[in-house]
Amino acid sequence: MPTSASELVGELCKFIMSIDHAETLEKEWIRSYESQLISLSLKKIQEIMDVQKPMDKDCFNMGVRMFACDEINLLMDTQYHYMDLQFWLLCDFGRHPKYKRKLDVQLLAKTFDTWPGMVYNISQCKLILLPICQHGHFILFAFDMEARSVSVLDPLPIPDFFKGHELICFYLLRTLKISNKLNLALEVANPPWNDDICSTRGFFVINFMRAWNGKQLQPPICTDVRELRKKFLVDLLKYNGNESKDNIPEVVQKLIKRIR
Repeated sequence: MPTSASELVGELCKFIMSIDHAETLEKEWIRSYESQLISLSLKKIQEIMDVQKPMDKDCFNMGVRMFACDEINLLMDTQYHYMDLQFWLLCDFGRHPKYKRKLDVQLLAKTFDTWPGMVYNISQCKLILLPICQHGHFILFAFDMEARSVSVLDPLPIPDFFKGHELICFYLLRTLKISNKLNLALEVANPPWNDDICSTRGFFVINFMRAWNGKQLQPPICTDVRELRKKFLVDLLKYNGNESKDNIPEVVQKLIKRIR
């Protein structure tokens, strides 16, 4: 039997990827009802290890939920508000203007509700970490509520055709669109608010959210996408809030317990 953490993770991934029974692949391995239902089948979990596939939106939202509800966040002196992709989807940014749904600001404001087990108000938060996913490309917008500024963390390099220009211009249109909707929702979620916030690779963006302290990534994140995927898979299977844990084979549960 493997003994090191690296060997255990390798054995875990090997076993999970070896399952190819159609009915078993559709079986639910992860389920959480915190704030909204997220359900992940074994097939979706296998796709985490496929470097040719983008990160699944449900997997991304589950990753945000696991981190946001982590007990370590209860000990933080400075409160951050971690958001999943609900804000982006409710704003309908990716749809042609002709087919966009009417914006429900009240529903949008609910994305600022506290996570289960957390006690804070959005007015107390220093940072709002808001991810977007456009055509499979994930970007993180970090809004500093005190400095009234925004930092854009993009795992992809700036395209060659834009090099030599001010970087902010590359993200300006998206930043303005998001900021406009953010202000509308904040006016409902935090009535005293009357200010303007702005005077692809989902596995990277999840880690951006973990490591961004408002000024820099601390600690620096791993840049090996395979290792990032393995770590995310282990975190997912170790999640205490999983209500479908009994569906996970005993051999997998034993391996997970041994990984530190």
